Amino acid sequence: MIYIGVSWMFLNCAVDPAIPDSPLYSNHAGYYNLRPGFISLSGERQYPASALFMNLPKPLSNMLGLLKHNDARSLFHEPGHAIHNQTTRTRQPPQQLDDETIQNLMKSKHTNEALATLKQCHMAMFDMVILSEDS
Repeated sequence: MIYIGVSWMFLNCAVDPAIPDSPLYSNHAGYYNLRPGFISLSGERQYPASALFMNLPKPLSNMLGLLKHNDARSLFHEPGHAIHNQTTRTRQPPQQLDDETIQNLMKSKHTNEALATLKQCHMAMFDMVILSEDS
C-alpha cells in the first residue's frame, strides 16, 4: 500500500509493503481531508493536512508492472484532491453544522440507491437481450 500524506506545501510519501494481499485491500484508492486549510478572520493561516491511500497491483515476476486504465486514472485523479486541498485559500474557518442539518443528511443517505439499482437492472436486461439465443 502506498501512503501519501500532504501537509502544508510539502509531500510526504511512504510505501508500506507489509499490508497483506487480500481482496479487502485490493484496488482501493482514497483521499482523506484530515484538516482543512483556511485564513482566519485575524489573518492567521491554518495549513491543511491530507492523506492519500492507494493500492496498486503488484507486477508479476515475469512481466513489467502495467496498470489497468482505471488504476492509471486513479493514480492521477486522487492526488488531484490533495493538490486542490493544498492550493485552496478560503478566508474563514469551516462552519459547524447544527444537529438538525446533520440529522437531515443522515436521513437522506439512501436517496440515490434506487437509481443505482435501476442502472444495474438495465445493464442486466441489456446483457440478456444481446446474449440470448434468439439474437
